[in-house]
Amino acid sequence: MTTTTINTNRTTTQTPTDSAAADIVNLLLGIAITSNGDGIDLGNKGAWTANIDGSISATSYGMFLMPGNAASSIVNLSETSSIDATIGMVVGSSATGAASAGGGVTINNAGSIYNADQAIRLNSTGAHIINNTGMLVGALAGIVAFNASNETVTNSGTYSNLFIANGTNIITKTGFVQGSYTGGTGNDTVTNAAN
Repeated sequence: MTTTTINTNRTTTQTPTDSAAADIVNLLLGIAITSNGDGIDLGNKGAWTANIDGSISATSYGMFLMPGNAASSIVNLSETSSIDATIGMVVGSSATGAASAGGGVTINNAGSIYNADQAIRLNSTGAHIINNTGMLVGALAGIVAFNASNETVTNSGTYSNLFIANGTNIITKTGFVQGSYTGGTGNDTVTNAAN
C-alpha cells in the first residue's frame, strides 16, 4: 500500500503511485491543483481511497478512475473540496460486487462539483454508490451512467439532471433536484421527497 499526499499547489495532472495493493491519495485542505488536462488520474492496478479536501480546476477531467480496474474503490470529497472541470469525475473502473458490502465504487460528496458538462460520469459496468450531501451540477447532468451498471444514489444535497442507463438502480432524493430523472430498462426504485 502506498499513500500519496498532495501538500503543495500543483499545475499539472497528478498521477499518484499505483500498486496492486490498496493505495491512498490525499489532497490536503487549502491545496489547489490547476491543470491544463486532468486533475488527478488514478491508475488501474488496484483499489483506491481518495480523500479530497482541497480544490481541483482542470480543462478535462477533474478526477479519473481509469478503466481496467476491477478493485473496489472509494472517493471522499469533504465540505471544503471543489472540482471545476469539463467533466468533474469519470469512473472507468469496472469494479463489481455489492457496493453496500464494500464492492464496486463508492463516491461520498459533501463538496462541490460544478461548471461541468457532467459532474459525475459513470463510464463502466459494475456497481456504484453515490452519497451526495453537497452539490453536483453540470450543464448536461449532475450524474450520468452510460452502461448497464447498478447505481445507488442518495441525495440530500443538490444535483442537476440524473441520467441512468440499464441496470438495477435505487435513487433516494431528499434534497434539491434541478431537473429530472431519466432511467433505462431494468428495475429502478425511486423515492422522491426532494424539493
